[in-house]
Amino acid sequence: MCSIAHVLVCYYNEDEIYSFITDQVFKQTLLPEKVFIINNGSEKLGKLLELVRRYEDRVQLFNFGENLGYLGAFIALLKRGALRGYDFVILSNSDVRFDGDAFYRDLCSYPLTDDIGLIAPDILSRDHRYHLNPYMRVRPPLGKLKAKLRFLKLIYSNPVLYLIYTALYNLKRNIFRGAQDLRREMDIYAPHGSFLVFTKAMISRFNFSYNALLFGEEIFLGEVCLRLGLKVRYLPDLRVIHEEHSTTRLLGIERNLRYRR
Repeated sequence: MCSIAHVLVCYYNEDEIYSFITDQVFKQTLLPEKVFIINNGSEKLGKLLELVRRYEDRVQLFNFGENLGYLGAFIALLKRGALRGYDFVILSNSDVRFDGDAFYRDLCSYPLTDDIGLIAPDILSRDHRYHLNPYMRVRPPLGKLKAKLRFLKLIYSNPVLYLIYTALYNLKRNIFRGAQDLRREMDIYAPHGSFLVFTKAMISRFNFSYNALLFGEEIFLGEVCLRLGLKVRYLPDLRVIHEEHSTTRLLGIERNLRYRR
């Protein structure tokens, strides 16, 4: 029997996580075996504690006492052994919604092979104008890769640069959204970080640390898969809609940037 765990990171988005679990996760025809919520510093946890009490066999809340970031919090939970044994472990934003009620069921029916480490679903913007996956189809040369990481660090250190970069990035992907065939399954270098599906092969062999809070996790995971000899598989038949209004955006630009550092 296929088992799935879904991980959500809470950083001042308690209401949205509550709604995502009750209105999205629990409305699927197949439910995940566990929903893990990691508290990254929020103090208003009443609704989430209510969920834990109501669904104690399915929902679990972890509090590490500090802001570990998005991927960092996931890795901390992984190192505790909480994510071992599942066929799939999902790490996602809470500002997404499923395109239908069969996402987990369709994921379990995929003919998975042992050489796949990450699955990248089709992530569609809420206006259906562009796709966030494939995030990076091929690995750039090492020099360009390091330059991109330095560039992202600079962008996320300044609110004005961040706003300009976001606007230009969205414009670029709107222009080129029709230039690629996104209807076919393919292997890619890096998946978009808003919705990540880790396979058992990836979870069982993952032994890496991540020292950034939010930016660059896509490249980091692409490199981990290369190191482990695993593939990142883009599956267009698995689709989620990215509302793009939270996880960090609801915090405001200044808090957003502090979260990303």
